Amino acid sequence: PLDLLLYLVKRDGIDVRLLPVARIADSYLAFLDRFREMNLSLAGDWLVLAATLVHLKSLELLPRIPTILAEEEDPRAALVARLEEYQRYKEATEALEMRPTLGRDVFARPRIEPEDRPDGPVVAGIDAFGLLELYFDLLAREAEEEPTVKRSDGGLDFGATCSRVLAALAAGPIELGAWLRSLASRAERVLAFVAALEMIRQGWLDVVQETHTGPIQLAARVDLGGVDLTRVTGRAGLEAEAS
Repeated sequence: PLDLLLYLVKRDGIDVRLLPVARIADSYLAFLDRFREMNLSLAGDWLVLAATLVHLKSLELLPRIPTILAEEEDPRAALVARLEEYQRYKEATEALEMRPTLGRDVFARPRIEPEDRPDGPVVAGIDAFGLLELYFDLLAREAEEEPTVKRSDGGLDFGATCSRVLAALAAGPIELGAWLRSLASRAERVLAFVAALEMIRQGWLDVVQETHTGPIQLAARVDLGGVDLTRVTGRAGLEAEAS
């Protein structure tokens, strides 16, 4: 939960020490509502932080006597201290991850690389909540649109969608959000998003976010001409069963 809170603070360019509780509480609760819409269960820590934010929001919005206000400690102080401490630990972790690692950046002896696939995906500075917010945006766009022609998405095919993603990358890296929003329907956008995630998992694509809350870039990591899509579509197995 503190990771989400820190993401919201950075997304809005807010100084942690001047935490606007009412604004952040609304954003945090909106995320929890989206989690519930996706049938995701929430651990107690998420709900405790939600209750804390709602309580602090009520204190911020209620009128208070100036003399009492001057004598009282800022009710946000404890939460701000927790958030600053969490931020320090997170920055220290990121700094350690940038240091050379034995077996990755420096080697005691020659390393044998696997022949069939590269190492796992490179996710440089990517924020998981940034990807999640992009996914929410794809779902929300359908409600904002007013389609003039009713169409069926029953013909959408995962393999064809994977090929479509690869074709978009043929000329070079693309901005993932902008490309997804250019697709015609929500079903196409969501399926393309899932296809991109699967190919990232396979190690074929890289996803990079150069600055926090900046655009998410998608790029090829291997020669796309040699990609075997049956590994993600299972078509070879289906054809074998049919024969």
